[in-house]
Amino acid sequence: MKTKIIQRILLSFTARQPRSVLECGSPLPLFGRGTPIHSGRALPHSKTWRSFAAVLALLVLLNSQSSTASAQNIFVANYVGGTVSEFDPSGNLITNSFAPGLNYPYGLAFDRSGNLYVGNTDNNTVSEFNSSGTLVNASFASGLTYPTGLAFDRSGNLYAVNTDNNTVSEFNSSGNLIRTISDPGLNTPYGLAFDSSGNLYVANYYGDTVSEFDSGGNLITGSFAPGLDHPTGLAFDGSGNLYVANALAGTVSEFDSSGTLVNASFASGLTYPTGLACDSSGNLYVVNYGNSTVSEFNSSGSLVRTISGPGVNSPLLIAISPAPAPPLGITIVGNLPVVVWSAAATNYVLQMTTNLASGNWVTVTNGIPFCGLQITNAPPGAAFFRLH
Repeated sequence: MKTKIIQRILLSFTARQPRSVLECGSPLPLFGRGTPIHSGRALPHSKTWRSFAAVLALLVLLNSQSSTASAQNIFVANYVGGTVSEFDPSGNLITNSFAPGLNYPYGLAFDRSGNLYVGNTDNNTVSEFNSSGTLVNASFASGLTYPTGLAFDRSGNLYAVNTDNNTVSEFNSSGNLIRTISDPGLNTPYGLAFDSSGNLYVANYYGDTVSEFDSGGNLITGSFAPGLDHPTGLAFDGSGNLYVANALAGTVSEFDSSGTLVNASFASGLTYPTGLACDSSGNLYVVNYGNSTVSEFNSSGSLVRTISGPGVNSPLLIAISPAPAPPLGITIVGNLPVVVWSAAATNYVLQMTTNLASGNWVTVTNGIPFCGLQITNAPPGAAFFRLH
């Protein structure tokens, strides 16, 4: 997996004890209330308040830094133009040839390192570009059949929809095929999206449904979100709600995490909407293929702006550049180090390695959005941490 080390913290360990996870509240974690440690050895009460006051102060700083992180840019695949355009968060065109030399591009997806992957429907490949738009691999993945929707799972594997043969292909970080997902319910699939649990969702254009698969490619349900009208794009917001573009109806429907309809017309007045993307602030971006524009809606479904102009030429899908990884911090609780991070980092896990050159990172949280970890069982010596 191509991974950028956003921030590293060097610690020295002398103890071998069970790991202890610190309880985290929302939106701002509060420590020292009740039992401060979920498992393992709790600190003596007299030390708890003094030590966790330092943790709380650090978390206030980290939450402040997280809220002022640099904004995310908008990338649009121009099907007829054969390019990818980049816009700033205000909708101003930066370049209409961020990723040139494409063959009727459709799907877009960023990996965690900020590399952009583009599906070429004319030559059935996926091209990889770095964060500056420089071509890394013109054929990162090949052997596809009209690849449209692209999405990455939490392990860094790339999924590509094969619209013309009703399958989904999974590739590892080297571009090698892992598996092909097929199911009778896949009916001219287009959009892809993953929820926070790692389940895969696929929009079936002619089936008017969304299929849900587990992380092993096994079908969970073929009708997660029924009652659609030629669905294309899919996107999840930070609360786990799923948005589905209804191409023929010109609307976007909203469903909760269990597939229950929340709003059949969260966004309306669209012109053959195809691609969807949510930014970290909860804004929804909708590609209007029918009139070559991009509509931005806030979390209430109110129109914020419409992006148009020379940078939008028969657009199909859209992607938002990854938000910067939240900063990590360190303080001491008792005689042990504690790594803390912003409560807003719900899509990250904490990983550790004792050897940067090895590339062997071990996840020390299990996907639960904790914001503090008391490190008590690492081997003696140096350790490096990252949010990933």
